[in-house]
Amino acid sequence: MAEITIPAAPALLPPKEAKAWQRAYEEGYKRSQVDNNDAPDSVHRQTALREANRMLRVPEPKSYEEAMALPDWQVVKREVEGAALKLVTSDGRKYVFPAPKKAEKPPAA
Repeated sequence: MAEITIPAAPALLPPKEAKAWQRAYEEGYKRSQVDNNDAPDSVHRQTALREANRMLRVPEPKSYEEAMALPDWQVVKREVEGAALKLVTSDGRKYVFPAPKKAEKPPAA
């Protein structure tokens, strides 16, 4: 088996999540080598990248509370404007939720 070159994790990830991303890449690569023994290295790299990038998916928030609970690395924009919380996640999805009357100030994203 060829030596695995693990790429750097996406820059938006905090250190703990970056290590988990790299572990997922390595595990995905090794699993691909077992499952597709005679496939070229490019197939293993593509499979490993797809597996590692699964952790970049942001769970869809269903409420103001869930939107506020998302970790900062999953949020591009989170701000209360008038009576609404406007949220843009790191995967590019946009949401608007009604904000409570005394909405907490969102953390700086």
